[in-house]
Amino acid sequence: MGEALVRHMCRSNQWKPAENFEENVRTLEHLALTKIRALGEIERFVFAWSPSETPGAIRLLRPQYWPDRKENRVGVFLRNPSV
Repeated sequence: MGEALVRHMCRSNQWKPAENFEENVRTLEHLALTKIRALGEIERFVFAWSPSETPGAIRLLRPQYWPDRKENRVGVFLRNPSV
């Protein structure tokens, strides 16, 4: 799976490998970090929320992107970034 993702990213960015293997690894590491950071920004924007006035509840800032909204409830998994 990881190799397929890297291959897709290289093709999408029209990246051609250098002759030096270590240089290729550094380039793919930089590319991967850039993509991971961008994905995090997109995730924070799309699934943004804030605390609600109701104890134990959250207010969805963009509810149209949250799946399975039923009876004013959503199932979520909140990651703790400090862990």
